[in-house]
Amino acid sequence: MKKITSLLCISIAFLSSFSVFSQFSFPIDAGPYAVASGTPVTVNVNDAGNTGGVTAGLYDSFIITADWVDTNNAWSSEADLTVITSAGSVLIDPATSGGANSGANTTLTFEGSFTNVYDPSVDGFLDIVMNQSFGGSSANWSNIEVTLNLQPTCPEPTNIMVDMATNVSATLSWNPGGTETLCVVEVVPSGTAPTGTPTETGVSNPHTVSGLTQATDYDFYIQADCGSTDGVSTWVGPITFTTACDIFSAPFVEAFAATNTPNCWTETGDEAWLYNTNGDYDASNAGDNTFGGGTNYAWIDGSGTGNTISTLTSPLVDVSTLASPALFFSVFSENSDDNTYNTITAEFNDGTAWYNVYTLQGASGGWSNIVIDLSTYSISGAVQVRFTINTNSTGSAFYNDILLDDVGFDEAPTCYTPISPAVTVLSATTAQLSWTAAGSETLWNIEIVPAGTTPTGTPTETGVSNPHIASGLTAVTSYDFYVQADCGTDGVSAWAGPISFTTLCDVYVPDYLEDFTTIPADCWEEADAGDPTTGPQNIGAGSWVADGYLNNGTTGAFKINLYAASKSDWILSPQIDLTGVPFQVEFDFAVLNWGSTTVAGSLGSDD
Repeated sequence: MKKITSLLCISIAFLSSFSVFSQFSFPIDAGPYAVASGTPVTVNVNDAGNTGGVTAGLYDSFIITADWVDTNNAWSSEADLTVITSAGSVLIDPATSGGANSGANTTLTFEGSFTNVYDPSVDGFLDIVMNQSFGGSSANWSNIEVTLNLQPTCPEPTNIMVDMATNVSATLSWNPGGTETLCVVEVVPSGTAPTGTPTETGVSNPHTVSGLTQATDYDFYIQADCGSTDGVSTWVGPITFTTACDIFSAPFVEAFAATNTPNCWTETGDEAWLYNTNGDYDASNAGDNTFGGGTNYAWIDGSGTGNTISTLTSPLVDVSTLASPALFFSVFSENSDDNTYNTITAEFNDGTAWYNVYTLQGASGGWSNIVIDLSTYSISGAVQVRFTINTNSTGSAFYNDILLDDVGFDEAPTCYTPISPAVTVLSATTAQLSWTAAGSETLWNIEIVPAGTTPTGTPTETGVSNPHIASGLTAVTSYDFYVQADCGTDGVSAWAGPISFTTLCDVYVPDYLEDFTTIPADCWEEADAGDPTTGPQNIGAGSWVADGYLNNGTTGAFKINLYAASKSDWILSPQIDLTGVPFQVEFDFAVLNWGSTTVAGSLGSDD
């Protein structure tokens, strides 16, 4: 190690710009010093006799800056500095600021605290050691400025802690920075800017702050009070803490405004719940369900490992003040990619046991606002709800992110919205509609409109029972279905839906024409196995694609490339009723060489 003695003397002119209340700076050492890996360079800044002329005082920290230039394969992020006094050494690695993973010229800043107070009147010895850590590298350090910070007359408290937080209070403790025995504190809601005006003064250590709100985040600031002579320290904080959970009172709602688990909610299971609006696939367009927006929703990312089970449980809620309690929540579950679904369940605890009150493994019809009547349960205390998502899709779970929002307990509506509407398509013209009654109603209204059409709010059928057979539909047509409870003198509920469905293929009656403008054509099938004896096999698979007839254009024909003798592909028309007068079948057919619009191909004996 190279050691360079360079006592830095201070002039009267320099003292005139020195603030006697806070800092002392040695004259800038121009250097430069060639610092190579394996040969750190030591500079003696001051000696035991304080030849450097440091102003009397107690110094507790330092700031050292240096201009840095790469001379051989060095990065500034590999520079480190050691500050040595008779009390011990302090390593700053990497630089506090200015370092980078490159050899670009920069100014490095090293900040730190002495191992013990530096008192130049007792022992002024002070060295700095400059080093480059990467083997074979080197750099020049120059214009080195060493600044010492005086220990304040009233030091800051340290090791500040919140030892215990109840639902309405918190006990604070700290280590005095000096000999002071009193402090002042300010406690504000977390994220709120402190005023600088204490909420309590003259407090001793430890101190209990009372009058807080349960399940609330707070920020705590503290300042030492060193009396009239030495004044007060700078404020230290924030130290964040959360008061304990108590039983919430209804009406209660959780809109998931934060980006983490809400206070007093608990998670268990395989996956962590997410709190944002970043759902994927169909959920990417769901948006925040909360009225007015601006918050998040809770959700499980279906793209993780399949068959995971993850549960989110609410805090306890006292619903005794509600005349007719109900559970409210909103669910979004859609999958237009492969139409398979994960499962969400909701369970309600009446103070004694858990009961399953809702299950969905299917489409929700966008955001579905669910209301569960709780008047039939024997509520014996504070209640809870928990939601479980199981990524048990029979297809690709990652296509179905399930979202949850606006969970609450409140007064029940006079007429409950039906939940879990569903459709079973029966034929080309009929479908069975079903749902779960959320209250005691026995009659419902329905509206069926072409898919994507805005509903009118006027039922297409009234006073229907559950389930209900809808008839008079058109074959191979997509519809949206809505259902509304009819509660008689209590009026009607909000509409539930849409639930989308498509009717089946019908038997066609000639005249019939298919021009293959759209592929796959309605009610046509493919197969990729079988022979004239067995007929088509493995229906649903095949190698037929859309193309232009005679390889002209890209639409208007069904094409297959017979490049292998093993091909056994079929296209199958829908059923056609040929009862009655004679009919004939006509079709256009061509065989061309691959990619050609003019050169005819030839069929083999097995084609």
